[in-house]
Amino acid sequence: MDLYRLKEEEELYDIGFEEYLERDGAVIIEWPELALNLMPSDAIFINIEVSSKDSRIFYISSREKKNNNIIEGLTKYVDYGD
Repeated sequence: MDLYRLKEEEELYDIGFEEYLERDGAVIIEWPELALNLMPSDAIFINIEVSSKDSRIFYISSREKKNNNIIEGLTKYVDYGD
């Protein structure tokens, strides 16, 4: 879900944002800043920082400690490069 063009939180209700969060499975949200107040407490956040033309740094976090195992599990898929 790409929230880039939304300007106000009210627009989230218009597109049925909360209904997406009630579904089983993962919901991936790009540009989530407008929706942070509506995110479930167990959401996992992945922030991507451009560090160079060919390199990115991924920051993975959650407000819930119970997600630490999931976050640690994701690290096995990380390519640390040369």
